[in-house]
Amino acid sequence: MKEFYPSDCEMDHPDRTTEDNFRVPFAQALRNTWIEEGILRIPAVYDGPALAALRSALDQAATSGAFATRAGNRGLLEHSAPVRALAVSDPALALARVLIGDEARPVKATLFDKVAEANWTLPWHQDLTVALREVAETPGFSRWSSKSGVVHAEAPLGILRRMVALRLHLDDCDARNGPLLVVPGSHRRGKLGVAAREALPGQSSVRLCEARTGDILAMHPLLLHRSAPAETPSRRRVIHLEYAAASLPQGLSWRYDPLAEAVGRASSGANPSA
Repeated sequence: MKEFYPSDCEMDHPDRTTEDNFRVPFAQALRNTWIEEGILRIPAVYDGPALAALRSALDQAATSGAFATRAGNRGLLEHSAPVRALAVSDPALALARVLIGDEARPVKATLFDKVAEANWTLPWHQDLTVALREVAETPGFSRWSSKSGVVHAEAPLGILRRMVALRLHLDDCDARNGPLLVVPGSHRRGKLGVAAREALPGQSSVRLCEARTGDILAMHPLLLHRSAPAETPSRRRVIHLEYAAASLPQGLSWRYDPLAEAVGRASSGANPSA
């Protein structure tokens, strides 16, 4: 690695963040950093009571066997009402719309729970796949697969460039318990081949992204990143919320689209004969 910056993801902004902070000029500063680096940290977005409720709900789901693995679950928008409520409301939704536009909507949520018995590591990669309702061969979409019973496909650049992942930390994450490592600015290179993914971290500045409980790390899906193994494993729960502002081609639909589903329910209620 050419350079290494511990915890250099944080913006120079107030300690306390609410949806009001996402207005100009603060919102413009966030967006400028997002466009340039593809990664930023917004501290203290959520407080103790909100986080405690989320942790309790997720722990109950894990204990009940609702999650496929101890490490987490890919279907939180479908299976967890508290996470669904989190995703469709401010400040998370407001932040997503600052970064990728007013059309932003939550389309996927995953829990990552790194503990001693599930202390995984991932190589350098980009997040290129999206969760869809069904297979429909469409130009630009490729590498169809099934993950935990959900259809996924690699999306074209036009879709990926209008997406953002908001990683809400339910526990502190420092250099010792499996932080995210990123190559800032790598999202501007588009989709990277195998050789570029292997070479770029040695040629560029690599950043370690620490976070405190309640912080959000906003990450571009095309950003080259990896998950380091925990040196001293401790609870490191992250709710990984994916938002998209691009419309899908005809014939495709998001597997999870709680905003659209809410509108549909409201319309049905207003007109029972529809």
